[in-house]
Amino acid sequence: MNTPTAGHGLTTERAIPPQTTDVLRWNQLFANWPEEDRLAITAASHTARYRRRTLIMSRESTSRELLAVVSGCIEVAAFNAEGRRHLNALLGPRSVVPIVELLDESSRSYDYYAREDSLIVHIPRSALMQRLDRNPMLWKTVAQLALERQRSSVADLRALTVGSTRRRIAAILLRMARIYAPERSCAPPRAQTSAIDINLAQHDLAAMLCVSRQTVNKELGALVEAGVLHMAYKRLTIIDGARLERLAAVE
Repeated sequence: MNTPTAGHGLTTERAIPPQTTDVLRWNQLFANWPEEDRLAITAASHTARYRRRTLIMSRESTSRELLAVVSGCIEVAAFNAEGRRHLNALLGPRSVVPIVELLDESSRSYDYYAREDSLIVHIPRSALMQRLDRNPMLWKTVAQLALERQRSSVADLRALTVGSTRRRIAAILLRMARIYAPERSCAPPRAQTSAIDINLAQHDLAAMLCVSRQTVNKELGALVEAGVLHMAYKRLTIIDGARLERLAAVE
């Protein structure tokens, strides 16, 4: 398994590209902000392009900022003393992390990597705090997103620990579908008529489930035979989203 790298594959863009303003407009945190406040945050931010498996922000970094995903995907992960990776989350376009930066100034628990080539907006915590203090009503959006993240974390924990390995795999694939098909992220899988490609290697799926790669390969093979998935090198294609949703349902 390739280990993510630090210090390589980074291109900083101080000028905010046109799509950045748009992404803050429909970003999870900023969608309902007044335009004046949103534009102020945009002006205080900068963007950077990261190549696949490049470190974006480490646990040891003294920089206090949030990351908004314009394109690509952020991997939130940590390594233990033995070098074993724990994959906490994958976040695609419209996402912003870590929200805890606004609520707690303690050290971070995870590192943030570009899972694939990504365009990221770096938002200074100080600029955000200034706007929040000037307009305290905006704290409601922070609280709402924090609550949504908590609910999602509980749901993910349940999905990854309850039921058979096949059901847990189905739950992860549905979550990944929200990342790789963001334009359909509000539509339930049963309403999706076209296939969804997911960039996910089997060893990553095994790391998320804490099972062997052989177990993952066996379960994916069963889903392929059932006509739910198509499997290729480091890529899975969801063919039957409705059936995958039924498999993922917790009894």
